[in-house]
Amino acid sequence: MRIAALRHKGSTCLLTDAAGVQRELSGEIAMKHCLREGMEFSDADFAELLAESDARRCFEAATRLLETRQHSRSELGVKLAQRKFDRRVVAATLAELERLGLVDDRIFAEAYASELAGKGQGNWKIKQALHKKGLEQELVTETVATLTVDSDEDSRMEDLLRRKLAALGRSKDPPEKIREKLVRHLAAKGFPAGMVYRKVAQFIAGGQDGEDFPET
Repeated sequence: MRIAALRHKGSTCLLTDAAGVQRELSGEIAMKHCLREGMEFSDADFAELLAESDARRCFEAATRLLETRQHSRSELGVKLAQRKFDRRVVAATLAELERLGLVDDRIFAEAYASELAGKGQGNWKIKQALHKKGLEQELVTETVATLTVDSDEDSRMEDLLRRKLAALGRSKDPPEKIREKLVRHLAAKGFPAGMVYRKVAQFIAGGQDGEDFPET
C-alpha cells in the first residue's frame, strides 16, 4: 500500500491510498510514524497502523465525551459504537478507562442518584433512570439503599410539597383541585402512589393524618 495523499484535519488525518480509498487516521499516530505522501507499507504493517490509529481515535472520542459529564460504562460503550468503532476496540478502550479510573460505574451511580434525589425524584424514578444508563441491578439496588439513608423519600416529598404549595398559594382553585395537582406533581416524580396520597392528605389537613389510602 502506498500513500497517495495525506491531509491533516484537526486531530485527524485523511489518508488516500494509490487506489483512491480514503481512511481517517489519528493525527497523533500519523505524526508518531512520520507519515508522508509516497510512503509504502506491506498489508500487515498497514493493518497494524490502522489498528493503532483506531484504538487512539476511540480513546480520544471517549475522553471528549467524558469532558462533558460522567458516563456509565454501558452508556459510553453505546456512544462509541454509534461512532462506528469496532466492538473489540470499544471494549479495550473501556477497560483502559476503567484502569485509569476515568470510568467507574459505582461512582457514577452514586453521583447521578444524588443529583436526581436533589431534584426531588422518588426512589422508583431514580431506579429507572439508573437502569437506563445500563447499570446492573445489584448496583442500582445498593445505590438507592444508600441514598435512602442519606435522604429518605418522606423528607424529599415534604420538601416538594412545601415548594409546590408555595407556588399554588395564590391559586383560586378549590382544595380538591389543589390536592389533585399535588398528587400529580409527586406521582410524576416517581414516588409510591400510596405514600403520595397519604402525604398530600396530611398537608391538606394541616399536618393531621389524612385518609388511609392503600399502598400500591
